Order: sequence, then C-alpha cells, then structure tokens
Amino acid sequence: MVSNRIIGCIREAIECYEKSGKVLGTLDAKQTEISILFNTGLCKLALWEIEAAEDCFNSVCILAEENSDLDDYMTYAQCCLAMIKSRFGSREDAFNLAEVAFSSISTSTRVTLWGIGHSLVTLCLTYKNLGNLKKSFELCQRAIFHSEENNFTQIKAKAISCLAELFREQGEFARAIFHHSEAIEILDKIGAKSDLAEAYYQLALTHKKMGEISQSRESFLQAMSATGYAYTLFNEMQAPRQVEKVQIAMECFEK
Repeated sequence: MVSNRIIGCIREAIECYEKSGKVLGTLDAKQTEISILFNTGLCKLALWEIEAAEDCFNSVCILAEENSDLDDYMTYAQCCLAMIKSRFGSREDAFNLAEVAFSSISTSTRVTLWGIGHSLVTLCLTYKNLGNLKKSFELCQRAIFHSEENNFTQIKAKAISCLAELFREQGEFARAIFHHSEAIEILDKIGAKSDLAEAYYQLALTHKKMGEISQSRESFLQAMSATGYAYTLFNEMQAPRQVEKVQIAMECFEK
C-alpha cells in the first residue's frame, strides 16, 4: 500500500487502504487503523482532493487524542493540517498547528526517523506559505541533512524541491532552477511519479516568474514544457484536481 503511494500509484493505494479498513472493522487494531487513515489522507493530498485529505487528518487527530500511544500520528497529521490551512484556510490556525507539531517532533519518542523527515518537509512548505522564509530555509536544510544521514532519497528530493521554491520566492532564479533540476533528476530515477509531477509543476512556476520579469520567450517555452510534463504525469495518476491546477497555470502562461 505504502509502496503504491510512494511511486505515485495513488488510486491503487487508496483501494488497498479501503480494503484493509473493511477487514479492520471486525478487529481492535487502532495502530493499523490510524495508519490507514493517515496514509489515505496523504493519497488524497497527492490527488489534490483537499477536503477529503483534511477529513482524514482530522480523524487521525481524534483517534490520537483517545490514545496517548498514537501521539506520533497526531504530530504527522498536525503537520499536514498546518500545511493545508496555510494555503486554503486560517493562517493563524496554520501557525499554531505548525508550532505544536514542530515541538512534538522533538519530544515524542514514537515519531520515526521517516516521520521526522516527512514532517520537516511539510512544515517547510507551511512556513513558506506563511511568509516565514527564514524558518522555512532552516527546516529545509535540516530535512536535507536528516535525509542524507538516513538515506531517505525521496524525502531528500522533496526537500530540494522545497529549497528551489524558496529561492524562487527570493528571486534567486539560477539557484532555483538548479535545485528544481536536481530534484527532478532524483525523483525520475526512483520513479516517484506524484512527487515528480509536482516538481515539474514547481519548475514551471519558476520559469513563469522569470518570464514575467524578463519577458523572456525562452522562459515561457520552458515553463510550458515543464507544465506539460506535470500535466501528463498527473493525468496518468488519474488526479483530475491536480490536472485542473496545472491547466490554470497553463492559462496564465498564455495570457
């Protein structure tokens, strides 16, 4: 199930989680139940089905509140909720959730090494959305170091993609393009389709921003090419919400 999600076979992963959930209906297995809920939320997030993802993460928090042995999942879910709210909801709620989750990463004995890496990347995006680039840079570098130390190649690539976004925010386009390309190369090599599609989308946004400043035809052509790759990959994943997100970006390029 997790393997399907990691390589971008999101629909297949969701089907597996649903089947597992039905089996669990007759069992007392809270650890597995909360794991299925959380990973389903990650799948929904990858498909850009934001409301469904938020429902899953809220359910994870409710379950975790009932059992202190599940506090690691509380932390993971809070990170994801903070990121969602930083983009679509209350900035104040996003900040509060992010601060609590960041503190929990260090204090919970159940948070795994993988969970730390994934949470750091998610919080990096959260603080970027909130405009705190300094903290976002710090978390991003920490995520990269943590991933290198533990050989988490996919998490490292996602952190590098985040780093590219941060440099784009600062107008350092050459460094942004370098890190976009670095992330894409890694994700393509390991076959992480969902993250690869997002990395291409972010590269397109960087070229778009470069084009707006320099009015460079080359930047727009590169942006359209990167967007095309993202569009194709999201289509293959059967992720209509993601496809719609890319289509909106393509319309902006054509104006």
